[in-house]
Amino acid sequence: MRWKTTLILFLAVIAVGAYLSLYEIRQPLPEQRSELARHILDLPIDAATYISVDVPQLQATFAKQAGGWTAVPQGWRVDETRLQPLLSPLASLVANRTMTPGQQPLDLSSYGLQPPTGSLTVTINGAPTTLLFGQMTPIKGQQYLQVGDRPHVFVVSSRLFESANQPLEAFRDRRLVRFIAWQTQALTIASPTSTTSLVRRTDQWSIAAPFQDLADREQVMALVNGLADVRIDRFADDAPKVEQLTTWGFDTPKAEVTLTLSDLPQPITFFFGRAVPDEPTLVYAKRSDEPFIYGVPVQQVDALLKNPNGLRSMRVVEFVPGSVTKIDVTRTRQSWAIERLPMSSSAATSSTTVPVDATPRWQEASTHTALDTTRVETWLNDLLAMRLAGVVADPSGDLSHFGLLTPTGSITIWTREGAAPQRIWVGGPADQPGERYVRIDGRAPIVRVPQAIDALLSMTPEQLRLVASDQPSTVAPSAPDHRPVSQPAPAAPSGR
Repeated sequence: MRWKTTLILFLAVIAVGAYLSLYEIRQPLPEQRSELARHILDLPIDAATYISVDVPQLQATFAKQAGGWTAVPQGWRVDETRLQPLLSPLASLVANRTMTPGQQPLDLSSYGLQPPTGSLTVTINGAPTTLLFGQMTPIKGQQYLQVGDRPHVFVVSSRLFESANQPLEAFRDRRLVRFIAWQTQALTIASPTSTTSLVRRTDQWSIAAPFQDLADREQVMALVNGLADVRIDRFADDAPKVEQLTTWGFDTPKAEVTLTLSDLPQPITFFFGRAVPDEPTLVYAKRSDEPFIYGVPVQQVDALLKNPNGLRSMRVVEFVPGSVTKIDVTRTRQSWAIERLPMSSSAATSSTTVPVDATPRWQEASTHTALDTTRVETWLNDLLAMRLAGVVADPSGDLSHFGLLTPTGSITIWTREGAAPQRIWVGGPADQPGERYVRIDGRAPIVRVPQAIDALLSMTPEQLRLVASDQPSTVAPSAPDHRPVSQPAPAAPSGR
């Protein structure tokens, strides 16, 4: 039976060894033990809902609501960047040194903790955590701290106390409004003489008033960012009376701006009144959702009052270059169409220019003849680069005067996004030399474009075909063989 005993002992030794090995693996390294011993707090600060501060320069409570942090009971918005130095350290607060009580409790008065110099209470998920600040240590930049009813006294950086020990006004938000630009759905800017309304549908901005047209995205975003940048240079009145409207100039405001955001149930209107008497570079301002009166720079308000014509999109076409799937060109009752060859999604591009290379990616729609990719996409680049030379008339204009009752030709672009095709109707020569009248589907006005559009209309599929590698890369000398259009000429624009 001796061999059975030996086997049992052998297995027991293996089991004990395995247990000890796993136990040691689970234990922190020596440097980790030191770090854990110094660790004081590890709070989920993103879930914080209340912050109460009681220090020499500040006695305040801040509450987190749907619109952000506010001061209680004052109700004004808090600059959240000023609260971060109070919250961020609590996510991982580490002590430089820890005093542990022995048989007798620590003498808290010797650390300036009885009574404490101040306190900071953070409420997370309904549970408050209080930090008590003591006096500064003999070592500069360090301070005694006690957490709740723990018997220990910790030595920590004094930055947390210094960040809290600021005047209440230092925590007040000095931006008239804070929002994320891409959440803007609409913007209306009204002055005593005009009103400009902008509306976003998906990724396209449009001018809804004083006329209807596509808007230039960059110009609109500059306007949106200009509103976001308006700063508050003076807190004029925190309890204004309704009968004082004329005092601030809100009975006949210099400007009214209404902002609609996707994450807010109601739009916010900003009123800009008269100049501040003792500071003419400021004008009074007020938000529709707040009672407070502010002073903001008049220069920033004036920058919002843009001429709506300067907000028009000056592009003839609007598309992501790599998304074009088909092109149709008609000129004097002759028509041709080309289409992109099937390709993997990785070949598409979202850059602002069409990639130019010689890989066959296009073909004639009728004959399936391969086309020179470089030539096709250079043609697309030229169309994409074309800009309006000017705006001529609204839809009530006489189309025959512009040669658009029976257009000279048209260019139609299809994209893979499934959006409606973009169509350009080309009319007669404009009164200005070197330009033509054009009508663009989806845009109300008649516009002028450079006469270079004739070169785009005059292109033929033969000029876009691949040539033999040993031939010069020039236009093939073949005779044009346009497809006759069996249907009547394209109908004139609908007058939209």
